[in-house]
Amino acid sequence: MAVSALNYKQMFDTSPLAILICQDGSYRAVNPGMTRLTGYTEKELLGTPITEQIHPADTARVLDSARRRLAGEDVPDSYEFKAFHRSGEVRCLQGYFSLIEYSGRPAILGQLIDITRQKLAEEQIKASEAKYRELADSLPEVVFEADHEGIIKYGNNNCCEFFGCTKEDYEKGIRVIDYVAPEDRERAALNIARLLKGENVGMVEYTARRKDGSTFPIMIHSNPVIKDGRPVGLRSIIMDITERKQMEERLKIQSLRDPLTGLYNRFYFENEMERIEKAGYDQISMIICDVDGLKIINDSFGHDSGDALLIAAAGVLKSSLRDSDVIARIGGDEFAVILPNCGLAPAENAYYRILNAVEKYNAANSWLPLSFSVGFATTKNSLNLRALHKEADKNMYREKLTQSKIKRSAVVKTLEKAMEAKEYKSENHAERLPLLVSDLGRAVYFTRQKLDDLCLLAKFHDIGNICMSDSILFKPGPLTVLEKNEMKRHCEIGHRIAQSAPELVIIADWILKHHEWWNGEGYPMGLKGEEIPLECRILAIADAFDAMTSDRPHRKALSYTEAIAELKRWAGIQFDPELVRKFLETLDMQQFN
Repeated sequence: MAVSALNYKQMFDTSPLAILICQDGSYRAVNPGMTRLTGYTEKELLGTPITEQIHPADTARVLDSARRRLAGEDVPDSYEFKAFHRSGEVRCLQGYFSLIEYSGRPAILGQLIDITRQKLAEEQIKASEAKYRELADSLPEVVFEADHEGIIKYGNNNCCEFFGCTKEDYEKGIRVIDYVAPEDRERAALNIARLLKGENVGMVEYTARRKDGSTFPIMIHSNPVIKDGRPVGLRSIIMDITERKQMEERLKIQSLRDPLTGLYNRFYFENEMERIEKAGYDQISMIICDVDGLKIINDSFGHDSGDALLIAAAGVLKSSLRDSDVIARIGGDEFAVILPNCGLAPAENAYYRILNAVEKYNAANSWLPLSFSVGFATTKNSLNLRALHKEADKNMYREKLTQSKIKRSAVVKTLEKAMEAKEYKSENHAERLPLLVSDLGRAVYFTRQKLDDLCLLAKFHDIGNICMSDSILFKPGPLTVLEKNEMKRHCEIGHRIAQSAPELVIIADWILKHHEWWNGEGYPMGLKGEEIPLECRILAIADAFDAMTSDRPHRKALSYTEAIAELKRWAGIQFDPELVRKFLETLDMQQFN
């Protein structure tokens, strides 16, 4: 399961470690652990150069390591340096650094541990053996000494509990290497040999193994024990870094994964293209998928619905493809898949599996259907994945163009269903209104095409209502001032939705202006007279007449005679007076008999 953006933020903020993200030489993000470590507030740190806290003696070394890391060079992931606390105190820090993507650009993730106590402990150890043992036993870390053969001669109070051993085990003579996991023993033996030659190896990470066989990650800082000018053993401080490693792994996953869908992100996808291209596969295929109509869904139903559709798309892809395939979300509505060792026929089969999975999803989720445009391509004479990506993308757009009408119609049908749920239950208002506007449109000599556009407006003029609260739309009594102001937003919302749907673009401007009044007191623009499009003036009369002669949540329907009287009373105020006259002429007077 993918780590959500919220969980990632919580992990970042609640970690006991000091964590920073550095970009362009300045702090871009810090957690509370960092503010505790430095004494500065988050506001004071963000945007300031990191060199302001680093001791001058270490500034050049830290900056050089950062520069080389950003350049892709192989540099140590961990090193010690000195830094200033706000109080002016100099502290010794152990830093762990890795390259990540932050806001679409390379950055450095740093995790800092204050090792001032350990450094102080080491100095005191050198000054006084007795004082060292007393101090070592008081420390929360594990402290031990070993002789030149690597046999532990002393361990502080935490040592036995840490490794799951007894004092008797020490008395029998156990080796340091016995508590290192087999895969790390050769490296540990080499480092012990270096220490016994008098070299300083600094902080090193290993996988430790307890007596019962269980393992966990540790960080160990060792120094040679010098007597009479020569090394006779080693002295070490060990910390259990299980929590730091878990946090590091979660942060690493977060930097490579799309937090919404759990799929890989574009940063990872680009790196995988380079890696797979060099891996020497015989054939590689690539699939590009685009979620159709996502902008309309976001504009119409909100980003939660759009996010739900993207999550569904990710699920469809994961269920249709192999575990070895690299699936990534590389854009807002775009997904890409690399299929290693996959020729044309298997790629085509994967293409049809995706389409079938979409059909199955839509059969179970008809209210908000998923529509994919899919294209794929397979390498021929070379393994140039950039060119392969372009070819698959071109094939995807070819399908989008050839199927565009069908796909757009599916989205418009979804909008119609949403509108039906928001309509008043009033004797087929959606069927009557197009007839009323058509009659008046013919009376002013509209062409067939203009009549079709007018009927489309009659059908979708209130599309903005799908974003309105039911408590406002179906309120049984009069609306408050705040509710009226909220309701007025449906014109602008409908205009935005229509602009996102190609079939509705032609009526988008009319949707925006269909509540303007003849005398200029309408909304949202305060247009008056013939500044208001003729189509909007026609709709206003027909819609008002149908609304007055239908039951509403807060009142009963008026009679036709009463409704006609209202139209005449508001002619020249709300309605175009000449169009009111023509509208009344189009009414079938037999309806009043």
